[in-house]
Amino acid sequence: MARLVRFDGLERVLDLRSAIAGMLDDVKSMSGDTKTIEKHAKHLDSLDERLERITVLMERMVDSVDELRATVMELQESVGPISRLAGRFPGRSKRCDGNSTR
Repeated sequence: MARLVRFDGLERVLDLRSAIAGMLDDVKSMSGDTKTIEKHAKHLDSLDERLERITVLMERMVDSVDELRATVMELQESVGPISRLAGRFPGRSKRCDGNSTR
């Protein structure tokens, strides 16, 4: 019976050794992952700066588009009467048909 006890003890030691080896592999893997994260983390500051710059530019662009929209609406209102007047000239419909002879 003493031999069985020793065999069980040896089996437990082997199981522990296997478990420790698995944990060591996990730690090695995490170490590599940590190095990769550190390498990429160096670029985060420059990305933040770029995103801030892009945000500022986009805000300016939105303001410019709003100003442009207002200008286009003013032009449409101003040109509307001229367009209606031009449509009253004799021969205007002939040129618009695409059948004009030049």
